[in-house]
Amino acid sequence: MQPRGRRQELETQWVEGELLVYDLRSHCAHSLPPLTGRVWELADGTKDVATLMQVLSERHEIQASSEAVRAALEALAATDLMDGASVSARGVSRADFIRNAAAVGSIGLMGAATIKSIIAPTPAAAQSDLGQST
Repeated sequence: MQPRGRRQELETQWVEGELLVYDLRSHCAHSLPPLTGRVWELADGTKDVATLMQVLSERHEIQASSEAVRAALEALAATDLMDGASVSARGVSRADFIRNAAAVGSIGLMGAATIKSIIAPTPAAAQSDLGQST
């Protein structure tokens, strides 16, 4: 598997150690923790999980297991930040990942890959006076 992050219709910026991603297509804003943000940046379709782990360590001084990198990829795929075919080929179901993570005592990895998201209101909704009495 050589995952590829989606690059079209996205605006990104690093802020205080997290990668902020605004999806112009879905109008969702995502806050990616450091590991997940770096995995997304490095996932260019030419690196497998082992290579991602090596580059994270060498370039960013982030020591990450293959399970942590896979959890980050799963979180990115769940928020539509990966090109679909590059992630689906990995062959590990979400249930299998959780079962394996729990078995090795690394269920905390899922928290390290958690992406916080919010949907931006449409211009009409942002200007509405819902909840305000006249």
